[in-house]
Amino acid sequence: MPEDNYPSNMYDLLLIDLSSKALHQEVSEMLNVTYLAETTQKELKEVKAIVYGPNYRVIVSLPVKIGRRTSRNVFFIVDIGSPVTYICEEVYKKFKVTLPDSKSYHILLNNHPTITHLPPSKSHFTENNVLGVEFLKSTGADFILKFSEERESAFIRFNNKYEVQSQQQSIPKHIFQLEEISWPGKI
Repeated sequence: MPEDNYPSNMYDLLLIDLSSKALHQEVSEMLNVTYLAETTQKELKEVKAIVYGPNYRVIVSLPVKIGRRTSRNVFFIVDIGSPVTYICEEVYKKFKVTLPDSKSYHILLNNHPTITHLPPSKSHFTENNVLGVEFLKSTGADFILKFSEERESAFIRFNNKYEVQSQQQSIPKHIFQLEEISWPGKI
């Protein structure tokens, strides 16, 4: 497990271009979803993400439920370089949750039991939530990021059929199947 090999309290992501204010305003408008608003949705099978700003941040809105409280729309930056998922203090406060000393918490993220961590206090993403690769893997997600001349887009499909294999895991074939690649001009 990543928790054994990767100290979650030492991770950092340089996110000086994305603040809580931007999540509440610009990103909410782009996703057409209000950040941290209550939602009746519990699980999304497919979700369209946005590619935000000059640093091409992939941001997705997913329902989060903590304990018996009502689910809320929480925005996550998809970071396949992060093994674990982080939820910022603002989200916990909105749920009226006091974090234990361990700074990790069990939640339902898109109706999937998930351990989340508080961003390290000296990191550059204390106001943001990060969706780590462990969550994508455990939900059998397909993550598609597309760049074209017109615009960028991202899409995640949750299969929830991934089974953990033995130590020698094989990589599912669909991960490396490319439909078509077109290059402008000659290479």
